[in-house]
Amino acid sequence: MNNGVRGKCTHAGVFCRERHYKFRPGETVLIEYSSDFPYYLAFYYLIRAVRREGIPVLIDDIGDTLSRYAFALETSGIETSFLNDEGVYVIKIGGKRNIGNVSGRIGIESDFYVHNLEYSRVFENILCQKDFFVNFVLGFDTRLLMTPNPRDRFSFLVSKLHYLGNERRVAFYFVNSDVISGYTWEREYLREMVTSLVQLERDGEQYVVRVVKSPDYDAIGSFNLPKETLIRLIRGEG
Repeated sequence: MNNGVRGKCTHAGVFCRERHYKFRPGETVLIEYSSDFPYYLAFYYLIRAVRREGIPVLIDDIGDTLSRYAFALETSGIETSFLNDEGVYVIKIGGKRNIGNVSGRIGIESDFYVHNLEYSRVFENILCQKDFFVNFVLGFDTRLLMTPNPRDRFSFLVSKLHYLGNERRVAFYFVNSDVISGYTWEREYLREMVTSLVQLERDGEQYVVRVVKSPDYDAIGSFNLPKETLIRLIRGEG
């Protein structure tokens, strides 16, 4: 990854020892995981790779989702003090549990116009502090569940298009595919608007990674990871 240099490729490995998938500034990457996949390990693997390159991180914590990730990591024996690093910023969106370096806080407004204005203000205030961020969005599926009106859900999805192409960030949206399976048009619209789609599933004692959509056509495909290989990767041994 290249910190703050526009037009250069950024690189983030998605559980692959042979090659790194390339994510460019301005991209929005949707990571869909099944309920039985250890999503928190995918998050940890990516954020660790980003921080090793010295790239600042911005985490959207929607409805206390980050606390769930942190607890899952800690119970797996993974230390989470990295969330308090100077280069990690958290935007708290609703919820009450303060995890990590909370640098901005907004409520979950029913009026999406008000919500978007407030989010844009906080987002830009943090973004101006560094040349480039990798943005992890946690709890996006929770926000959909909390929005019963289809028109409001559409407004919420459309609002995210505003950030697509912003070359000062790459965004990773973590979404539980089982949770949003009943939101058919919302799921398909979300898949259409992102630049890359990665699906993570469990198949018995193995984990499956599928790159379904990417501007890098050579990256499209799938591979299996035995449980032991996944553990080695998380430990930094692979």
